[in-house]
Amino acid sequence: MPDDAAPDKIAYNNAVFRKANESIADAAARYGLDDGRVVPFVCECSDPACTKVIRLTLHDYRRIRDNPRWFAHANGHEADIPAVVRLVEQHEGFVVVEKVGEAGELAAKLASDAQGE
Repeated sequence: MPDDAAPDKIAYNNAVFRKANESIADAAARYGLDDGRVVPFVCECSDPACTKVIRLTLHDYRRIRDNPRWFAHANGHEADIPAVVRLVEQHEGFVVVEKVGEAGELAAKLASDAQGE
Protein backbone atom coordinates (compact mmCIF):
# COMPACT_ATOMS: atom_id res chain seq x y z
CA MET A 1 0.00 0.00 0.00
CA PRO A 2 1.52 3.34 -0.98
CA ASP A 3 2.33 5.85 1.74
CA ASP A 4 -0.22 8.27 0.35
CA ALA A 5 -3.13 5.83 0.73
CA ALA A 6 -6.32 7.29 2.14
CA PRO A 7 -6.66 6.81 5.90
CA ASP A 8 -10.16 5.34 5.52
CA LYS A 9 -8.93 2.74 3.02
CA ILE A 10 -6.11 1.80 5.40
CA ALA A 11 -8.50 1.42 8.35
CA TYR A 12 -11.01 -0.68 6.39
CA ASN A 13 -8.32 -3.04 5.05
CA ASN A 14 -6.85 -3.43 8.55
CA ALA A 15 -10.32 -4.26 9.90
CA VAL A 16 -10.73 -7.09 7.37
CA PHE A 17 -7.47 -8.73 8.48
CA ARG A 18 -8.35 -8.15 12.14
CA LYS A 19 -11.67 -9.98 11.68
CA ALA A 20 -9.84 -12.97 10.14
CA ASN A 21 -7.38 -12.98 13.04
CA GLU A 22 -10.21 -12.92 15.57
CA SER A 23 -11.48 -16.18 14.05
CA ILE A 24 -7.97 -17.64 14.25
CA ALA A 25 -7.63 -16.56 17.89
CA ASP A 26 -11.01 -18.03 18.82
CA ALA A 27 -10.15 -21.36 17.19
CA ALA A 28 -6.71 -21.44 18.80
CA ALA A 29 -8.25 -20.84 22.22
CA ARG A 30 -10.79 -23.64 21.65
CA TYR A 31 -7.89 -25.99 20.91
CA GLY A 32 -6.02 -24.95 24.05
CA LEU A 33 -3.24 -23.04 22.33
CA ASP A 34 -3.30 -20.31 24.98
CA ASP A 35 -0.37 -21.87 26.83
CA GLY A 36 2.34 -19.65 25.35
CA ARG A 37 2.77 -21.47 22.05
CA VAL A 38 2.92 -19.30 18.96
CA VAL A 39 -0.05 -19.21 16.64
CA PRO A 40 -0.01 -18.20 12.95
CA PHE A 41 -1.93 -14.99 12.23
CA VAL A 42 -2.23 -12.93 9.06
CA CYS A 43 -0.43 -9.62 8.80
CA GLU A 44 -2.91 -6.83 9.52
CA CYS A 45 -1.32 -4.30 7.16
CA SER A 46 -3.31 -2.29 4.64
CA ASP A 47 -2.25 -4.19 1.54
CA PRO A 48 -5.35 -6.21 0.53
CA ALA A 49 -3.08 -8.64 -1.35
CA CYS A 50 -0.79 -9.30 1.63
CA THR A 51 -0.47 -12.99 2.49
CA LYS A 52 2.34 -12.74 5.05
CA VAL A 53 1.91 -14.97 8.09
CA ILE A 54 3.13 -13.70 11.45
CA ARG A 55 3.51 -15.79 14.57
CA LEU A 56 2.69 -14.63 18.07
CA THR A 57 1.15 -16.01 21.23
CA LEU A 58 -2.55 -15.65 21.95
CA HIS A 59 -1.59 -13.53 24.95
CA ASP A 60 0.33 -11.12 22.71
CA TYR A 61 -2.46 -11.06 20.13
CA ARG A 62 -5.12 -10.32 22.79
CA ARG A 63 -2.91 -7.61 24.32
CA ILE A 64 -2.59 -5.94 20.92
CA ARG A 65 -6.28 -6.43 20.19
CA ASP A 66 -7.26 -4.77 23.49
CA ASN A 67 -6.31 -1.43 21.93
CA PRO A 68 -8.63 -0.86 18.95
CA ARG A 69 -6.00 1.32 17.26
CA TRP A 70 -3.20 -1.27 17.47
CA PHE A 71 -2.44 -3.83 14.77
CA ALA A 72 0.12 -6.60 14.26
CA HIS A 73 2.12 -6.26 11.05
CA ALA A 74 4.90 -8.30 9.54
CA ASN A 75 8.29 -6.65 9.84
CA GLY A 76 8.67 -4.11 7.05
CA HIS A 77 4.91 -3.70 6.48
CA GLU A 78 3.85 -0.12 7.21
CA ALA A 79 5.76 0.46 10.40
CA ASP A 80 5.47 4.22 9.96
CA ILE A 81 3.35 6.44 7.73
CA PRO A 82 3.30 10.03 9.00
CA ALA A 83 -0.11 11.07 10.39
CA VAL A 84 -1.55 7.57 9.75
CA VAL A 85 0.61 4.79 11.29
CA ARG A 86 3.23 4.90 14.03
CA LEU A 87 5.44 2.13 15.35
CA VAL A 88 4.60 1.09 18.94
CA GLU A 89 6.66 -2.09 19.47
CA GLN A 90 9.12 -4.15 17.48
CA HIS A 91 9.46 -7.91 18.01
CA GLU A 92 11.17 -10.72 16.21
CA GLY A 93 8.83 -11.55 13.34
CA PHE A 94 6.25 -8.78 13.81
CA VAL A 95 5.70 -5.19 14.82
CA VAL A 96 2.85 -3.49 16.65
CA VAL A 97 1.63 -0.30 15.04
CA GLU A 98 -0.94 2.27 16.05
CA LYS A 99 -3.29 3.91 13.60
CA VAL A 100 -3.40 7.63 14.37
CA GLY A 101 -5.44 10.58 13.20
CA GLU A 102 -8.39 9.81 10.94
CA ALA A 103 -7.26 6.20 10.42
CA GLY A 104 -7.09 5.68 14.20
CA GLU A 105 -10.53 7.15 14.78
CA LEU A 106 -12.04 4.96 12.08
CA ALA A 107 -10.18 1.85 13.33
CA ALA A 108 -11.61 2.44 16.82
CA LYS A 109 -15.11 2.93 15.40
CA LEU A 110 -14.91 -0.22 13.27
CA ALA A 111 -13.71 -2.23 16.30
CA SER A 112 -16.59 -0.86 18.38
CA ASP A 113 -19.09 -1.66 15.62
CA ALA A 114 -17.71 -5.22 15.32
CA GLN A 115 -18.14 -5.81 19.05
CA GLY A 116 -21.77 -4.76 18.74
CA GLU A 117 -22.51 -7.34 16.03
